[in-house]
Amino acid sequence: LLAAPSAVVGFSGINPQPTPELSRRESFAKAAAGVLGGLAVTMPAIAMPTDETPIVTTRMGGNLEKYQDGNRGWRILAPSGWNKFEGEVGAYDVKWQDVVDPKENIKVSSTPVKSTTTSIDILGDVQALGESLASKR
Repeated sequence: LLAAPSAVVGFSGINPQPTPELSRRESFAKAAAGVLGGLAVTMPAIAMPTDETPIVTTRMGGNLEKYQDGNRGWRILAPSGWNKFEGEVGAYDVKWQDVVDPKENIKVSSTPVKSTTTSIDILGDVQALGESLASKR
């Protein structure tokens, strides 16, 4: 015996299982996804690395550069791209300040010792010296 299909839709043959109705929001989201998906396929990627991609030559972004204070005899790796300020009497010798966030800064200060000093031990206990320097901040 042959069974006749229960519902026939024109041009599609047998009626598939009934699908739940989509809300307007869901149907719009599906339509937008289809359109955007089609655009993504046809548009080239903006950041695709190729032989023609220019090499970045800026020093921004966390790079460090050598800085040396010859008069005082010290060196540091300072953040490149930060603003540099020369000494403010009694506060610091050199200061670097972030361009984006001015609260981020590095201050270097030095205190001269006698030229006859040959060891750091003459300055006293390291812990006491650290506490003394920290209290002056």
